[in-house]
Amino acid sequence: KTQRPNRSWKGMMQGRPMRWLQMFLLVATAMAWTREKWEVQKVWTEVTDLVLDLSDPKLIQKYCDQKLDHFDEENTKTWCQRFLINATFQKPNGPAFICIDGEDYPWLSGGRPYTMACHNMAELAKDFGAIMLAVEHRYYGGADFDGVTSFDTENLKYLSSRQALADLAGFWTWISKELEPVSSVVVFGGSYPGSLSAWARKLYPETFQASVASSAPLLAQANFWGYNDVVASALTAPSVGGSPECLSAYSKGHAELGEMMATPEGRRTTKRKSNRNLL
Repeated sequence: KTQRPNRSWKGMMQGRPMRWLQMFLLVATAMAWTREKWEVQKVWTEVTDLVLDLSDPKLIQKYCDQKLDHFDEENTKTWCQRFLINATFQKPNGPAFICIDGEDYPWLSGGRPYTMACHNMAELAKDFGAIMLAVEHRYYGGADFDGVTSFDTENLKYLSSRQALADLAGFWTWISKELEPVSSVVVFGGSYPGSLSAWARKLYPETFQASVASSAPLLAQANFWGYNDVVASALTAPSVGGSPECLSAYSKGHAELGEMMATPEGRRTTKRKSNRNLL
């Protein structure tokens, strides 16, 4: 007797969680873009001319006296921190706005054109007559980071938010001597750079007079369940193609993945399916 294909939800999910999740994400992204493309295009057009653009390597400068370890006086090693300056809207004695970069790899040489995400900073710079700057985060420039010879575990000890914050303070101490006087310094960031922005104001109040910390998770948690609530809310939002059914399907897929990851065989299966489907 010929069996009919199992078209039920359970049948769709059985044995193929990674493929389903990948398909779901692609479809959800396409749906969201179809619904919102005109609004996104409008916003993008408004800010494109304002942002700090990394697509032209000639605009990227370097500060090569940045200390590798700010907390060990005997360590004299330095690295070259890349940065951008845009004085399009600068007015005499206006403020300085600094966009803190994070872990998103925008500074890779030879990579695709990339635009810094501090769009709100650019909009405010126009209103307040600010000079705009953007700075690279240590290590996150990939192979272009010249502070260490390799990313072996031992060399990762210099990768920390406190070192990155000291980089920021050291950078401003140096660059401020090269610029026209400013009335104040405001740091901007979103997500992890948003946390850096708030911490910079807290740890270096004499250097940074204000901070704008967008979506900044200030209290680190190993099991950050609060983020799941944000994602769940987005998956049910009709404006991006979401629905309760969408959230339910996504949750079931993650639950099955969790069950698979609980056993050695399940982990091997997940790894095999993931590698195959991503090729």
